[in-house]
Amino acid sequence: MITETSEPDPLDVAIGARVRARRRMLGMSQTALGEELGVTFQQIQKYERGINRISGSTLVRLGRVLGVPAGSLLGDDERADEAPPWAYLMKSGVAETIDALAAVKSPQIRRQIVALARALAEHERGDDAEDEDQESLRG
Repeated sequence: MITETSEPDPLDVAIGARVRARRRMLGMSQTALGEELGVTFQQIQKYERGINRISGSTLVRLGRVLGVPAGSLLGDDERADEAPPWAYLMKSGVAETIDALAAVKSPQIRRQIVALARALAEHERGDDAEDEDQESLRG
């Protein structure tokens, strides 16, 4: 039984993320994709966020426009027990960070930015481990 919820279905979110990742890979705007499909850019946003479900016929048209088999947008080319390679793009700010990094012309500066991001991530992992240690001492 399907019930009304305020959260999009995780499958719709995953399909939308694949559409967004492929569109961005091609450097295509939401407006351009919408024009190809005969819908507004707002509708493309809703598809990409999983808010609106993509019909079968629209999925086939999306695949044609994006140059991929419709099945790949469904994820049938992925193993169920592995996170898909594009999953990181679903995290807030990741796609924007990649775009900004790609716009930096200097390879040396790009390497420095990557090193900074890695150091920050490592620092956060260390903070999380310290928080867990503190919790275990209290509990």
